[in-house]
Amino acid sequence: MSEVTEVRPAKKIAVVVVHGVADQQQSESARQIANLLADLCPLGTYSTFQEEKIRVALDPVTVPEVEPLRRSPFEERNHDAILRHRGTPPPVEPDQGFMRDQLRGYYPEGGPRVFETVRLDGVRNETGCRVHVYEAYWADLSRLGKSAFAFFGALYQLLLHLPSLGRNAVDYARAENGNAGLWRPFSWFHRWSIRWLTLFIVVFNLVLASLILPALAPRLTRPPAPPKPPQKVNAVPACCGLSAIAERPGRPEDQKPTLVNNLAHAALALAFIGIAAWVLRRRRPPGWIWALAPIAAAAAGWGVADVVCRWWTPQRVLVFEAWAISALLIWALLAGYESMRRGARLVGGIALLATGAALLKQLSTADGSEDSLSHAVIRTLQIVNMALQLTWRIHVPWLLITIVIGLLCWATTAKAWKRRAWNTIWTARTTLTLSTALFANLTLAIWAAIFTGVQQILPSNKLFQPLDMGECLTRFFCLNTAAVTPAKYLQNTLMVSASRGFINITIIFGIFALAAIWAIFPSVLAEKNPLKKQDSATSRMRALGVWLSRGLNFIPAAAEIFALLLVVGVGIVWFQTVSCDPPAESSWKAISAAGALLLLLIGARFWLPGAKAALDVILDVDNYLRQHPKNNTPRARIAERCASLFRFLLDRDQCGHQYDQVVIIAHSQGTIITADLLRFLKQENDPLSADLQAKNPAFFTMGNPLRQLYARAFPGLYPWVWQPQGPQPDDLAVTEWVNAYCSGDYVGRIVWRELNDPRIWDRRDTDPQCEGNPTVDAIAAGVEQMCIGEGAHTHYWDQHGGDIAWKLDQLIAARCSR
Repeated sequence: MSEVTEVRPAKKIAVVVVHGVADQQQSESARQIANLLADLCPLGTYSTFQEEKIRVALDPVTVPEVEPLRRSPFEERNHDAILRHRGTPPPVEPDQGFMRDQLRGYYPEGGPRVFETVRLDGVRNETGCRVHVYEAYWADLSRLGKSAFAFFGALYQLLLHLPSLGRNAVDYARAENGNAGLWRPFSWFHRWSIRWLTLFIVVFNLVLASLILPALAPRLTRPPAPPKPPQKVNAVPACCGLSAIAERPGRPEDQKPTLVNNLAHAALALAFIGIAAWVLRRRRPPGWIWALAPIAAAAAGWGVADVVCRWWTPQRVLVFEAWAISALLIWALLAGYESMRRGARLVGGIALLATGAALLKQLSTADGSEDSLSHAVIRTLQIVNMALQLTWRIHVPWLLITIVIGLLCWATTAKAWKRRAWNTIWTARTTLTLSTALFANLTLAIWAAIFTGVQQILPSNKLFQPLDMGECLTRFFCLNTAAVTPAKYLQNTLMVSASRGFINITIIFGIFALAAIWAIFPSVLAEKNPLKKQDSATSRMRALGVWLSRGLNFIPAAAEIFALLLVVGVGIVWFQTVSCDPPAESSWKAISAAGALLLLLIGARFWLPGAKAALDVILDVDNYLRQHPKNNTPRARIAERCASLFRFLLDRDQCGHQYDQVVIIAHSQGTIITADLLRFLKQENDPLSADLQAKNPAFFTMGNPLRQLYARAFPGLYPWVWQPQGPQPDDLAVTEWVNAYCSGDYVGRIVWRELNDPRIWDRRDTDPQCEGNPTVDAIAAGVEQMCIGEGAHTHYWDQHGGDIAWKLDQLIAARCSR
């Protein structure tokens, strides 16, 4: 009998690609990896990759439910942090508890519950092993808009949420130190400092904005211009009566009250229709009631308006209705803001009611003239502005006290935790001071633009007399009691609010921006003009690595300028309180110039290389750590998508393939997403973790910010990174972990070793000609690290990624032969 040769089926390897920050397009990352293998590996190593679109059913990552805690209306700490602060910590690691809170309560939105991705099918020709490349795409869940409005909206979101990142760092550092020493008061002061900025100051700015429309409404009551003299009509017989008609100018002065009256009636009628729609929206009334409801509501609103206008005059009613419309819009905005900042509806509702009451009182003493109505609105604006100024005068010294307590907290912390304590306090201080400075300046610049437009419409026939608040309040708020035109009063109010602090903050922010650019300038150049081939000498890649290391230490030092700025700000407030010097006429031009400079620096995203990428990094980090809205956090949506893709790969019935091995390749923020998810699944004893570990997974990271950014800024959330041996593959339930980096990567570089080790910047420490493949540093069993030369953050997967292609092929080849 002839000998029968057993034919074994070719192995199948699944390569999962998790992209990083920036505006990644769907399927782009998977195609780049397939291009690396087909193009940058030796010709013929891989066959042509065939692309196939697939849809993966989504299934969220579930976590245990917990009993809700009693908390104050302003409490923003997550459930896990509150328990740790109360001395009853849950039996889980800090990062596990934090991620549980982000995933808990997630309720998927409607629509098709699928995730669209691609599968690129190729063959490694030498071994006959089939390689399938998948993409875990998540950029659409955390993307910065391209329009200017989306950009500024995202910027304001970032400024208002950025301090919460510092709060998370403080919360878990406090728990890590056993709530001992000054960590408890430091946490409390820092938390309330954030509330003064992101709750009270934001709310009063919005309430102040509700007075813009009523400030413009009196313009409708302005008498019309005198009519032109009647033109003489020739050859018209007097007997016909046409001469009298031609010479009569008409009565336009009678048309204005009628217009105001009709507008006041129509606004209230529409309001009643809206109320009827709101009442009936969830009911099923009979058809005749449904049809007559808007008519009856409009008639009722018109009747009520008729009664009110006869008692209170249409001019007053129209101005108050303009405010009510603005207040409803502000209330809707605050209702959405409530999901981000607890207590926004409570504080906003009280402030809006108080503003409405003040406006009613001021309008009651006004006659129907435009001047009188405008002055009533501006007096109300004066009251609201005083409340806003009071919140600022509490927040600034409060923040200064918080900084002092933080420094004392660091000084009294145990030596073993001192370095991490400094990083935590720096994160808390910098995020809060930076947000305070930029929010104040950006808001003042916007108010300057609004006031400039409003000034052109306000009447100037009669001088405005501000309210007399008494000597103490007048001196404390630096109120100018002299009678001036309404436009001049608004200008003086803004100049007193801005003071010299606005200009100082803008200048210092510009200096800080220049310091940051200086720190990463060589990396920006390397990003803009990447090398096609690494230099034969190692001096340039070493110089780039050393420069960036110094720069990353220099930026925190430069950020301390904002702490000094607060001291200057407190001094300015004190000086103004004591002296109340009137603002100089040149202050308005200085504010305009400083606002233009601020907008130029913020707009660097559109013209400065690297600025857009830096802002994308900050926004992605902010979104990833965000804990709101509770039912739809970005991390819950990203985790759902990635976990669903892993389940799809491991289920032969779903994907139609049985994979023998899995390789996960991730870049930048994708490394954090993957590492956190894999570690969380293992800690939760999720069956997916065991199923994935059975596939001998390799984890290949590049531009990894785990140590350089996350563990450095949030040491209490990533204590496992600071263990003596560093993070290990077993922490993630993978069998092999390879980390690659460029020497000038400003987002992430080394995970193991120390920055003072000169070897970490060499692509090949044994070959001075730097030819061939890079040297891999074997840290421990299953742990490797390699520098791929001079470069920055965004060219790992393009035509410059030859070293990445070589190492990825090694990982695939090793698994094909097993």
